[in-house]
Parts: sequence; structure tokens; C-alpha cells
Amino acid sequence: MSQYSIQLILVYLSAALIAVPLAKRLGLGSVLGYLIAGIIIGPYCLDFAGEAHSILHAAEFGVVMMLFMIGIELEPHMLWSMRASILGLGGIQVIGSALAIGLLAFLFFALSWQQAIVIGLMLSLSSTAIILQSLRENGLTRTPIGYNAFSVLLFQDIAVIPMLAFFPLLVAQQKSGEVENITSSALAIVAIILSIILSGMYLVKPFFRWLAHTRLRELFTTASLVLVVGVSYLMDLVGISPALGAFLAGVLFAESEFRHEIETAIEPFKSLIMGVFFVAVGAAMQFSVVLENPFWVISSVLILVLVKAGVLGLIASLFKFPLPLSWSFMLTLPQGGEFAFVLATYALSLGLLTQVNFELINIIVALSMLITPLLLTLDVRIIQPHFRERVETEKKDAPSDAPLQESPSNPVIIAGFGRFGQVVGRFLKYNGIDLTLLDLDPNLIQVSEKAGFKVYYGDATRRDLLHAAGADAASVLKHFPHLHIIVRAVDRLHAYELSNREVAYFSIETFGSALDLGAEVMVNLGYHRYHATKNAQLFEHHDKKHLKEMAKLWHDEKAYFMLHREKSR
Repeated sequence: MSQYSIQLILVYLSAALIAVPLAKRLGLGSVLGYLIAGIIIGPYCLDFAGEAHSILHAAEFGVVMMLFMIGIELEPHMLWSMRASILGLGGIQVIGSALAIGLLAFLFFALSWQQAIVIGLMLSLSSTAIILQSLRENGLTRTPIGYNAFSVLLFQDIAVIPMLAFFPLLVAQQKSGEVENITSSALAIVAIILSIILSGMYLVKPFFRWLAHTRLRELFTTASLVLVVGVSYLMDLVGISPALGAFLAGVLFAESEFRHEIETAIEPFKSLIMGVFFVAVGAAMQFSVVLENPFWVISSVLILVLVKAGVLGLIASLFKFPLPLSWSFMLTLPQGGEFAFVLATYALSLGLLTQVNFELINIIVALSMLITPLLLTLDVRIIQPHFRERVETEKKDAPSDAPLQESPSNPVIIAGFGRFGQVVGRFLKYNGIDLTLLDLDPNLIQVSEKAGFKVYYGDATRRDLLHAAGADAASVLKHFPHLHIIVRAVDRLHAYELSNREVAYFSIETFGSALDLGAEVMVNLGYHRYHATKNAQLFEHHDKKHLKEMAKLWHDEKAYFMLHREKSR
């Protein structure tokens, strides 16, 4: 590696290291922090960015990883439960925004209808990264606006895939005698998709099962990266977007027992490369376009935001959103998104956009993203407080049959599905409680799946894996401070440790069965079964009552055994 390359890596990472924390401190979010870092080191400020376009091209692999992560999170049952809001809200938003923006581009900017369609589609998308992070930071993820915004963003992310497949068809449409090319391209896409599905079912998944027996996390990480890189390379060989292949590979593993392990293996690389991608986008921005005609550029940004906000307002009216929710809906989603950069780069390579149009779209999208935090702040700090008193009154006066917002799921995560976890799992499943099950034994996972349980491969002591498994949204799980900790104690000493750590509830694994056997011994000695059972219950109550007191004295041997003799009488 040359000294110049090392210098560029140092510049990009250092800029991100400084700008991102500052941006988050100001409430702007990490994505905007990366963009600002790129702008600062770009040719219009410090001019440290070097060949930003080359770095941007290489960093696009972060987008490939992002699409893989989106695919792997699309569990069929989740999509089915949200189908109405995804197809309704998301579908109308993308189609409505694309038509409105495309029509404006065609009528007022003298573009071909193919270019107008491309611009309309790419600008219909919003920023998943900025919106989800902003909602999370403001505690709005599990509110009506969070639920509805997520539905729209999910549809948009899925819509990127057919857009990537559709753009080459527009290129062929621009030329005469390209029917054969269209047909061969479509056949190639179908063939590659089938090969990915078949290889996943009969090669990749069995390979991951074999790999799980090694218990070597670094091999799992390597295999996950090989999977994404290999599929992307295969797609690129036949002239199809690598992002499409990565998305399909992710969907293939959405129901796999290795889903959470793969997520945690890919996430650090995806986040790092995506960060470099956004820094490169900021550095590659041609602010000369703004300086040449600032009024035109700023007007275009405002038109984009107003058009998309107008479409969102119509959707809110169509779905009869309350007025506060309508305002939040309009102010949360009207910006351009990170996938517009990807689609614009792809369209430029296909010849669907000129270099001038490409630079304009990048500037317009970036500026619309930059004003997003201002719109969210306007909504959270000014508009919503204005409605809050009225909303509280409406809640009190609402009739009992008023429609309820879908409540967030509250799964239970069982960390370890061995002989003890299986009994707990069977009991909870029998009572209709949803479970997420984690274990490291691939053989046990296969057997459990045959018994009707969905067990995911992974080490439950790793917090990143627990986060991927949904621990931040679960009701019950060890290691997360906002959750109820319900755990098995291996023996009494383990119980003392858990008690001193103020665990909410624990049970010594052999305690109940030992008491059952003790009561049975009393029955065989001639005691009435009722008295034997009652004595066992009294002993259990006595033992639990004094366990915490004894746990505090465990490290003081003299005091502990003195108390033990006293309580044993």
C-alpha cells in the first residue's frame, strides 16, 4: 500500500472521527456527520480528499452490505403482519412521489421521459439511515409515527431492488432493435436468482451448519463476508447490480437459524464502509453548481421537500391520520435518501443521466438531508407540543371501540435451549407466548426445528448478538438493564452471586425436583401426601426468604455458617 493511500485512509477516518460525534451532539445524526466530514475535507474546504470519486466507487460496497442487511431482516411473518401499511403507505408514497417529481422534471427541465422516470424514482426515496436514527434518538420508534415511517421506509428499501433491475430496460428502450437484449437480460436475472436460491438451500446453509461445529467466530465472520462478496461478484460478472444479489442472499437467510450470527458478523464492516461512502459523497459534491446558480439549486431542494410533503399529506388524509400524526408524517419523510446516490451513480454508468444532472441530484439530495434534522426539531419541539394538550383530551374522550395502534411485540428470549430451556420454552409456547431461542449447538438446533421450535445459532453472552435478536425490544432477558432478568442458578453459590447482583428472579435448577423427591420420601415413610407436600412448600418459602440474607454473608465464613446453623433449626 502506498504512502498516499495510507494518508487518504487516515484523512477520511480522522474526519469522520471528529465530525460524527459533533454532529450527533448537535442532534444531526451520524449520516449527516459523515456528509459534513466529507464536505470539510473536500475540494471546496480543506482539499484533503484526493480522488473522492474513486473512493466513492470503492465504498459503494457498503451499500451492497446494507441491502444484504435489509434482506436478512425481512422475515416473511413480519412482512405479512405489516402488509397493509407497507403496501398502502409505502406503495402510494413511492408511486405518488415518483409521478409528481417525474412529471415536473419532464415538463419544466426538458428531459426525456426515460430520464424523468429515473429522476422521479430515485428522488421518491427517503433517508432510512437518518430517519430511523432520529426516531430512535427522540424515543419515537414505538409510536404511531415510528410505525408508519418504518412501513414507508421498508417499502422504499425493497423498491430499490426492482429499480436497479428496471434501469437497464430503460437504456434498451432508448435504442432501437434491443428486444433481444432485454430478453437475454431478463433471462440472466432469472437464472442468477435461481442459482442463488438453489446454492443457498443445498450448499451455503449446510456449509454454515458444518462451520458452526468449529465454534470459531472469526471463521463465521469470514464466511459471511465471502457470501456477500461472492454473490455481488457473480451478479457483476453478468452485468447485473451487485446490490440486487446481496439483497436476495439476505432474504434467503432471513429465516435461517444463522440469521442473527451473520447480522452481527457483517454489521461492523457495513457500518464502517457505509461511513466511508457518505464521507466520499460529501467530498465529491460539486459546490460549484450551487455557487453558479444558488437560487436554482435552493429552489429545487425546496420543491423536492414540498412535493414529497404534499404527497405525504394526501396519504395521511386518505388514511385518516390524526392532525398531529399527519404533521409528523409530512415532516419526517420529505427528504431525499442515501439510495438516491447509489441509483444516480448507477444511472450515470448506464448513460441515463448526464454528468451535470448527476451532480445536481447529488447536491439536491444532500441538502435535503441536511435540513431533515431542522424539520424533525420543528415537529418535536414546536408542532407536537402545540397539539399535545388536545391529543391528551382526545385520548380521554375516545370511545371504547376506537381503533388502536398496533402495539409492539414483546418476545421472550431464551438464552440456551438445552434440557432446562426446553422445558421453559415448551411451557411458554403452550401458553401462546412468542419466543426467540438462541443456542450454540447446531445439532440441537436441527432437532429443535423438527420439534417445531425456531432456534437461532449464536452465543447468548454476546451483547451484539442479543441486540440483533431483538433484546432491545424484548420483555424478558438477562444482561439488558431495562429488562426483567429471569435466570437459572446452577447451584446455591451461583444463586448467592445472582442475589448479590440484584437479579429480579432466579431458580436453582435442581431445587424443585429435589423437593418433589423429598416429599415422596416422606410419603413412603408413612406421612400423609398433603402434609408432605405442605412441608415441602413451607421449606421452599423458608429457604427463599433467607437466601438473600445468607448471600450477603457468603464471603464472611464465620458469620455465614453461624446464620446457616440458626436458620436450619
